[in-house]
Amino acid sequence: MKKPCIGITSSYDAGKRKDSLRKNRELYYLNRSYVLSIERAGGIPFILPPVETVADADIDTTLSQLDGLLLTGGYDIHPRVYGVNRVHPKTEPLDWLRLNYELALVKRALHRELPILAICLGIQMVNVAAGGTLYQDIPSELQNPLIHSQKENRDVLTHWVEIDRTSRLYHIVKTTRLQTNSFHHQALAQVAAGFRAVAWTKDGIIEAIESTDKIFRLGIQWHPEELIKYPKHLALFKELVKQASY
Repeated sequence: MKKPCIGITSSYDAGKRKDSLRKNRELYYLNRSYVLSIERAGGIPFILPPVETVADADIDTTLSQLDGLLLTGGYDIHPRVYGVNRVHPKTEPLDWLRLNYELALVKRALHRELPILAICLGIQMVNVAAGGTLYQDIPSELQNPLIHSQKENRDVLTHWVEIDRTSRLYHIVKTTRLQTNSFHHQALAQVAAGFRAVAWTKDGIIEAIESTDKIFRLGIQWHPEELIKYPKHLALFKELVKQASY
């Protein structure tokens, strides 16, 4: 059987940040763990660089070559995108190139009913593209939150996520309680129409959403690509590849 082609969004570095990989040089980059996760799950990875052209026809041309979409992590979505003018001091907005491209990509992928697995920034991008909102900074906006930006290595499990037994996510990981890593300071606030929250940490932070219809659109707030040595986390990528095979 032909392996499905999975598009993977990549990051853009304009060379202007304090943590830029190369000062004053524009680069695209992507953690290998995303590519490896798709390979291990049985798919063929295609890296998607954010480009300036975001016309529907051009985005559709890209998506027509793909069977599924993996949305990856990164910096923060500018709050104006979801109707908030005040930028929190802890918000680190994405460069405009990735923000504009990825919003257009997600909107067209939703329209085309493409299978989607969205990770960290990805879940936030799906939620905002579909009309939802975000908390800009968990520690300063919510009372008594857990630590959601761990100092431990990326493959270390640090907190537990409670999963709705009626959800698609439950049927993938086959548990109502899953231990995960955590590397985010923003989180979903209002969930967009067409999606529902299906996993939470004990402080109430939404850790996963999924579409309310039968289309595979799953958003995950943790980073399972760093945890594929654990079968339950690898299962998320296997499900994306499976859904993209239809």
